[in-house]
Amino acid sequence: MEENKKDGKTRYVQVMKSPVRDAGGAIVGEQVIFWDVTDRKHAEEQLQAAKKAAEVASQAKSEFLATMSHEIRTR
Repeated sequence: MEENKKDGKTRYVQVMKSPVRDAGGAIVGEQVIFWDVTDRKHAEEQLQAAKKAAEVASQAKSEFLATMSHEIRTR
């Protein structure tokens, strides 16, 4: 995956490159195929952020329940 910046915007492209050979097997060029994966990259970033938020919420819940359990036991 390559990152490209143009006009202040960042685009991500997936790139596949392969050599082009002549009849003797010598490399005479390169074939390149690329496609824009910017939307997928942004979706992955949002998923990671949501996962992190869920982990933080889970940790807060665990701490709250541990505190409440302790309070209930010690009263």
